[in-house]
Amino acid sequence: MRKTLLFWNIATMVIALLFFPQVGKSQYPYIKIADVVVNVSNQDNVTSDYISGTIRYDSATRTLILQDATIVAPPPSPDPYYQELVVFVAGQYKDFNIKLIGNNVITGATPLFLYEGSFQILGPGTLTLNATLSGINCDIDAYSLRISESAHVNINVPWSPSSGIKGGVILSGETSGEATVLSIDSSSLIIDANKSIVQIGDLQLDGCFIAYPSNAYYEHTLQTIVDENGHVVMDHLEILAGTVDVPSHTVSDWQVWGANGGIRMEQLPDSQTVEVLNLLGQTVRQFKTSATNVFVPLKAGVYLVRVNNQTVKVVVK
Repeated sequence: MRKTLLFWNIATMVIALLFFPQVGKSQYPYIKIADVVVNVSNQDNVTSDYISGTIRYDSATRTLILQDATIVAPPPSPDPYYQELVVFVAGQYKDFNIKLIGNNVITGATPLFLYEGSFQILGPGTLTLNATLSGINCDIDAYSLRISESAHVNINVPWSPSSGIKGGVILSGETSGEATVLSIDSSSLIIDANKSIVQIGDLQLDGCFIAYPSNAYYEHTLQTIVDENGHVVMDHLEILAGTVDVPSHTVSDWQVWGANGGIRMEQLPDSQTVEVLNLLGQTVRQFKTSATNVFVPLKAGVYLVRVNNQTVKVVVK
């Protein structure tokens, strides 16, 4: 029995060394696209029977450039783990960029797998990920994923169990024990999946907003996006570039509106919990109503105000 266990332990170590030949040994990241491992000899023109369009890697800026590229998973290989990953990047604990030009499509079980590093998906192009497991899987020590420069990312995962974006756990550095941070800057992310995102340590939006579902927000405890009733967002999520649309300030039998330096509320029901959140889903004020008219001082910005399971957005000037 001990000999059998020893054999499997050694075999596992050998497979790991073969699968990650450059991790921890070289500053050149490990990049595998379909059936091609990118290196200094092929980085200017990455091609195979499973790749069309233009793909190249700029080692000076650590940027993988996709230009009107279509990538599909190759047939099953002897290593079942390989066949699940279409584009695999181990970033060597440094920043790594994926630049999108034109329309790009990646299709397979896990179209984009990111590991060891901070990653950026840069526009102005489009990336469509058609998956059966996770559209983007941020594995161990994927510190952050940023979508910026007017990038458009569409993720389609048609069946369960599935997620659009899955974060990873940080095992090294000052943020050890936390999960991948997702940030979106003046770009769009549209997900059709059983769950929109899972295991995301934080969501940061700059120059964009959650357009659907209305009043959805990031919930730190669950590490995902939830709707206004606190349920995990399923099926469809839209984060779009632009400004937040502010709806009417009258909700049922109470009123709320933004004023200079805070939020004014009137006709509040007695002994109800009032919760004020920012657009990241963080609670900035919470109190029980003891008066029908109140003023809550806040700095300028856009907030969500909840009273008795009803939510409204307000702008403080």
